[in-house]
Parts: sequence; structure tokens; C-alpha cells
Amino acid sequence: MLRFKDNAEPFGQPTKTFKDRFVDLFRKEPISPVKTAPTRSVGQKLEDLFLGQAQEKQPLISPIKERATGKFPSFASAEKIPGWATTSTYNKLQALPEDVKKATTKWQNKLLKNFGGDNVPDAMHVMFMESSGRPHIAHANIEDGDDVVKEIYSPKELTAMIKKYGNVDIGLMQINTIHLPKIKEKFGYTAEDLLDPDKNLEVAAWIWRIQGWNPWMGSRSLALK
Repeated sequence: MLRFKDNAEPFGQPTKTFKDRFVDLFRKEPISPVKTAPTRSVGQKLEDLFLGQAQEKQPLISPIKERATGKFPSFASAEKIPGWATTSTYNKLQALPEDVKKATTKWQNKLLKNFGGDNVPDAMHVMFMESSGRPHIAHANIEDGDDVVKEIYSPKELTAMIKKYGNVDIGLMQINTIHLPKIKEKFGYTAEDLLDPDKNLEVAAWIWRIQGWNPWMGSRSLALK
């Protein structure tokens, strides 16, 4: 009759090596040749511990995929990079002075549409320097005297101001009357049309794409090109 050693495995079950038994002991798991579920490695357990896998995973932001949505964060509660912005753009937005944010935040979606996400911070700053985000501002440039700045709410008022002073900046981005002939040719817009925020920003973006920020005096103090 064949006898077994005291520590031998019974027939039908594979004999476990010393290494296997040591690993079982180290993990404090019951020694069993049959496993009901795969055992995670030490490395995987450490990863779970340090990466906090038990917490709900948040989806990653895809700037390229999401930036076209045109949605802007609230500066007061923004906690992550908006989908349309790169990290550097977001940092520039956060670094804008509070008075600039307060005056121009409501125009952000229109700026995104016309200037593109990466240029929104600069456009906000230029808008603030030019009009403080007020769409009905008209600024007459007087060579030998004090400039005249007025809130204009009717085409008649603007026409009279241009007739009197000649050189006038109009609207959100203070488009100068020197551009009116080309604006009329390109868009069919009149001076009065530039009091409309959408048309003003459309024209401003067209000028910017051709000449950069140079036509705007406010951009020079910001060292923009």
C-alpha cells in the first residue's frame, strides 16, 4: 500500500511549490488550489491604493473635441480647464485683472466665435482698454483739444458726431471711421451698424486677422502684436 508523507498533497491535485506556499502566506490568503477569482498583483494593489480607484473616476477633458462648444467657465467658480481652452489660455484668462473680467466676461462667447479660443484673453483685454465692454461708446479723436466720449443710442446721434469731428471710434472694439469705406465694401455695414456688438466684433476680427492688434491703441500698452 502506497503511503503519503504528512505534508503531501492528495491525488488529483497538483503539488504546490515552496514559492507558491510562501506567496500564499505573505498575502494571508487561504491555501487553496482552486481560485474563485484572479488575485491582483502587489503592484496593482499599490496602484489602487495611491490612485484612489475606489473614488468615482472623472472623465478627462478633450480640448480639441470640446472647445467648439463655445461654453465659458464662470471665473468665480471655475475649477478646471474649459473644453475650448488650452492650459496656457486658461492661465491667461485667470490672470486677467478682476475689472477686465467684470467688464468683458459677458462678451466671451462672441469673442470665441470671432477670434478663436486661444486669442480670447487678449481680445478681452483690448476690449476693456478700448470701451470697457460698453457697446454704445463713441470716441471722437480731437487733435487740438480734449477728446469727446459719448454713449450713442441712435443713428442720428452718431451721424452728427462723425459729421462734426470726422475721426471717431465706434462700439465695443472702437472701430475707427477711417475703415468705413472698406467695411462697406466687405460687409455692407454702415457706421451705425458698428454699434451692434455682433457686427462690431465681426469687423474687428477681420481687421485683426489682417493687421494684428496694431490698429488698437489699447493693445500697445499690453505689448500685443
